[in-house]
Amino acid sequence: MKDAIIKLIAEVANRGQNDFDVETRLIDELYLSDLDRLELLFAVEEEINRKIDDEAWLCCETVQDVITLAGSMLATH
Repeated sequence: MKDAIIKLIAEVANRGQNDFDVETRLIDELYLSDLDRLELLFAVEEEINRKIDDEAWLCCETVQDVITLAGSMLATH
């Protein structure tokens, strides 16, 4: 799943998958706008086939945070 999430982030950020790592910050380093983050949220929800809580999503600051949240959503549902 990690690779799928990285691919989604790369697509939304218009970057190559090797242009960032799991510690890369979504806003400060990938420069994702609020709209980009919303697009990413929908893409991740579609990928994992789960609804993600808005509060949990807003806590995602790094690529790893998104991977961890998606993984926890799959593990708990």
